[in-house]
Amino acid sequence: MAKMQKKSVRTMLEGAQPFFYMMKSDGYEKLRLLEVRDDSIVIELPKGAPMRRTMLGIITFADGSGVLEVDGRVEAEPGAEAGSIRLALDASRLNKMERRAFPRISFAPPLEASARAQGSATGIPVRIVNLSAGGLRVESAEKLPPDKPISFRMEIEIDDEVHELSPEGRIVYEIPIEGGHSYGVSFGHGAKSVQLGDDDERTVDLINIVNRLLIRE
Repeated sequence: MAKMQKKSVRTMLEGAQPFFYMMKSDGYEKLRLLEVRDDSIVIELPKGAPMRRTMLGIITFADGSGVLEVDGRVEAEPGAEAGSIRLALDASRLNKMERRAFPRISFAPPLEASARAQGSATGIPVRIVNLSAGGLRVESAEKLPPDKPISFRMEIEIDDEVHELSPEGRIVYEIPIEGGHSYGVSFGHGAKSVQLGDDDERTVDLINIVNRLLIRE
């Protein structure tokens, strides 16, 4: 019987974008992913933050299939000249989240927002029922166009700080409801008209905000 080959960090990160999003209590810091090894990664030195023994972050993939949650151990002290640190990782503990499995927050009552289809000069009032980094469910008295990218503008308050979000996606299903329509909307690389890097940062931002909201529940 053939022996199963042990996964390495290098194989787990095939197709990854060259950035490491270090998670912080108030958001994230985008750092360059400089090198991927079998048991570790080398990243750009964080700016002005006291060095910790462990570091939590997110790595995205070029095909938009999901994100990798990374919990690494700082193995090397930062060098002033090198400007980088090495994070030791256990490949068996790396967790890749598919877009459809991103954490989701529900709003009761629904969150007031606006939706604007590509090419339209005005927005339509909508109500956000739930939200994740992969998409949302929204209700609207007016019909939304199913064949155009739609941008949503909303404000979410966390710890007396207001976050203005403007994710973009496409409608994947529609359900008639009393007084209007309910839509499922998917964000992501197949449903956007923004640059890849922008989409990655919006995904990480939404993951961070949804996680912070879930912690408060």
